[in-house]
Amino acid sequence: MRKAVERHAFPWPCLVDVDDEYGVFKRHGTANSALFLIDRSGTIIAVPNSVDELKEKLVHLFPSF
Repeated sequence: MRKAVERHAFPWPCLVDVDDEYGVFKRHGTANSALFLIDRSGTIIAVPNSVDELKEKLVHLFPSF
């Protein structure tokens, strides 16, 4: 996973819960991967199921987006 993150050079932090060791997926109702939108204080404010849902949430939060 680390190699994939480095290869793609995402401009955002990428966090991994390998084998759901910390129960992140179960806690947020996803099977094995997820997008999380996190505010500046570290609070999860959205768990969109697709990139389109993520974009919709971002447009709602930042109308000029």
